[in-house]
Amino acid sequence: MAAGDTDDELPTRLSPGETVAGRYRVDHLIGRGGMGEIYRAEHLLTGQDVALKLVRRSNEEAQRRLLREAKAASRLKSPHTARVLDADTLASGDPFLVFELLDGQDLASVLRARGRLSAKDAVAAIAQAASALGEAHALGIVHRDVKPSNLFMVESPGPVEIKVLDFGIAKVDTASDTSVTITGSVMGSPRYMSPEQIRDPKRTDARTDIWSLGVTLHELLTGYAPFEESYAPALCAMITSEQPHLRLAPTDSESAALLSIIERCLEKDRKKRFASAAELEEALRAVVIGDERTLSLRPASASTSNSDTLEPQDTSSRAGLRASTPAPTRDRSRRSIALAISALAAVLAVAWWAKQPAPSAEPVAAALVSATVPLPMTTAPEQATSPVKSPEVDLPAEQPSSPTASASAAPKRGAPLPRLSAWASSSVVPPESAPPPLDEAAVLKDRR
Repeated sequence: MAAGDTDDELPTRLSPGETVAGRYRVDHLIGRGGMGEIYRAEHLLTGQDVALKLVRRSNEEAQRRLLREAKAASRLKSPHTARVLDADTLASGDPFLVFELLDGQDLASVLRARGRLSAKDAVAAIAQAASALGEAHALGIVHRDVKPSNLFMVESPGPVEIKVLDFGIAKVDTASDTSVTITGSVMGSPRYMSPEQIRDPKRTDARTDIWSLGVTLHELLTGYAPFEESYAPALCAMITSEQPHLRLAPTDSESAALLSIIERCLEKDRKKRFASAAELEEALRAVVIGDERTLSLRPASASTSNSDTLEPQDTSSRAGLRASTPAPTRDRSRRSIALAISALAAVLAVAWWAKQPAPSAEPVAAALVSATVPLPMTTAPEQATSPVKSPEVDLPAEQPSSPTASASAAPKRGAPLPRLSAWASSSVVPPESAPPPLDEAAVLKDRR
């Protein structure tokens, strides 16, 4: 048994060198929590190093949990369960348990320190946890609090070795068993709880641990839980009503099989999950991930803040995730940049167009006339009204003041009709080259 950081501001109940129950000599405090403390100690007769777990006498709920843990864990013989060696009370009346002392750290600490695990290590860890829980389920014990902080990675030079900790809120199916769950309260960590455990913890069975193993496996692989929300009631509602947000994108048959295992663990209908932990273990051991590159990640969602009701989140693994895949906020930034570039290009195009010399209005006027004024079947004789002729359009004798006026007004009686070229009569856009400007003096002379 091991624990995390200590809090030097709180007084300890046991001092180094103190003897407990006449047979354990206290070494030092190795961790504390809201309900108790854990000390490193030595058995005076055998010299074995052990872990002493104490709870506060004033906390009746903690005492019930400790006794429940002792009864449940003492029946388990799996090498992947932390063994309970002894149980007794202090002179003050506070109960304590004696566990085997483990060197290493829990998986929640591993995630915070090192980031997400490799696929090989994650699969091995959950397979071993499933093996330990399979034995517990066979004895009628449901853990109900499976999560990374309750899976301890033993420090060893060889392959990953996992120990399942803390059966303090386990459900024990015996005639004399009374649940430690208080009516109207939620016992456990919401992020890892199954929908049925959220609704009614007393009616859970072994399949609630299957759900929690699936959530934990996903977090070990990605650094994220399938359901994340900083507000606990909203998180519970999400778990019971929404589909999990999985961040695995498999690229081959092995990784696809692993994703399928997670999806089956997270079926809201527990009848569709693995029927037992042993079945889950068998499925996991059949998946061999040889190349870590076969597992890729989808873009991460916005990170959620930590709270006392939720497990601490993996910050180191998120950095790698953001580096490998763009987040939605990056996509929005790229779209904004693209829109800004498009708007700038439009402004430059308008400015360039405004600087170009204006083309002559005569061809436009003639085109508008042809589009709005129907030509008669027989045309009037041509009258030379201008010494300058466009090779495409003969301009009328009187130029309108504006193209709009030409288009809306009918031609005057006796005035020559414009002779339109082929492109004007067929509504084809005129060429870009404008006709030469009119010689106004010649026009006035001709009119006189």
